[in-house]
Amino acid sequence: MCLFHPRGLNFIPIQRHLHLKPKSIVIASAIRTPWGQPMGQLASVKSLDLASLVVETAVKQSGAPLEQIQQIFVAKEPPLEKDDLADKCGQFLKKSQFNFKQDKENFGLNNLREAIELLTTKKCQFVVVAGVESATERLQNKKDLRPNSYTEVTNFNETFTKRCKVLLDKASKQGLYDAELAALKTLKVIDNKRRQVEINQDEVSEGIMTHFDGAAAIVLTTNKKAMEENIKPLAVLADIEISGSDSFNLASLASDNDVKIEHCEVNRYDSDFLTSIQDTLNISCDQINPYGGPCGNQFNAASLYGRITHMSHILRPNTMGCLLSLRQQQSVALLMEKLLPPPIYTGDLPQLTLFTKEPCHLCDMLVEELQQHFQGEYNLEKIYIDTKENVRYLRLYRNDIPVLYLNGQFLCMHRLNIRLLRQKLDLLKPL
Repeated sequence: MCLFHPRGLNFIPIQRHLHLKPKSIVIASAIRTPWGQPMGQLASVKSLDLASLVVETAVKQSGAPLEQIQQIFVAKEPPLEKDDLADKCGQFLKKSQFNFKQDKENFGLNNLREAIELLTTKKCQFVVVAGVESATERLQNKKDLRPNSYTEVTNFNETFTKRCKVLLDKASKQGLYDAELAALKTLKVIDNKRRQVEINQDEVSEGIMTHFDGAAAIVLTTNKKAMEENIKPLAVLADIEISGSDSFNLASLASDNDVKIEHCEVNRYDSDFLTSIQDTLNISCDQINPYGGPCGNQFNAASLYGRITHMSHILRPNTMGCLLSLRQQQSVALLMEKLLPPPIYTGDLPQLTLFTKEPCHLCDMLVEELQQHFQGEYNLEKIYIDTKENVRYLRLYRNDIPVLYLNGQFLCMHRLNIRLLRQKLDLLKPL
């Protein structure tokens, strides 16, 4: 398998990693904003703010030392101004060495390829890839929305499309997207007054969501580096193929890896494509976009990284997922294995790690909520970020405590997410 530039240039051989090895590329963290319809719930949020939110949140959730975030790739069409975004993130990432690179033609694929190359050749320790999409800005600037969706497909499977919408709405209400979403605040006019509101759910469209507002970001590193920094990754990239056409050898990808696919995310809803996936991967229709496919049928950097984010959180531990995104002259096929980090147990209970300092009233409130809702289900460790040995976490979480980890992985910050913690603890219970 070769990872290559979408236009067929710069072939770079890479090794498959079906099992975690020192050079494995792992996802240290992944996050996305809620999606909004054009002129919808995110219409008042600027692309610059979407980009800075996901980049900063992804870095914080990774737990990586700030000085080791060496490259940040941001894809958007039309591109963001490099200096504006650097200034926006500069205060938080001022100790980092980074460059903002635009990927306005290849929909995030070229940035993903280069990020993996930098990590496998040991030129970087951590790399961030991010994508931003604003259909609202394109409409306001009288730009055509057509290039960002797979509009060439006409034989959409209406039954599958309706099913995706129902599943998306159901999963959202159940909180199954909580772990992957970075809530954002914006001003809305309510009762003739401007009020600050928090947006923490996707805006579901009536039909196929071909255009949207939103952003996503992923922090990538190697397994070896993650172990050195005591980071528990979300998932490992088992195999990836980036192609300069609208097709790929799916049969080869599946048979060569000899794995059982539990979950498949796609961006095309036409009947022929869906049937070929089921036949080739030997899966049922229920395993394709099983939680509704929150990124719709777009093909752009934000939706690509959004799908990777979604799979890295929603897959069950130790299972394999497949992501397929196609557009004319562009395609990517990716296999991902969800990781279950080694348990950090004291006795038989999962460990919660609270990043705090003295005094911290919000931290005290979080501890009280833990005792109220989860008494006897965890052991609690406190890390005081204002001590000399924890300066790494002071730089990350200075303005965000309380921050809570579960078994070494980020869980929530600012306040306790009771619903998410319940889901995670239930997954750890023996069957």
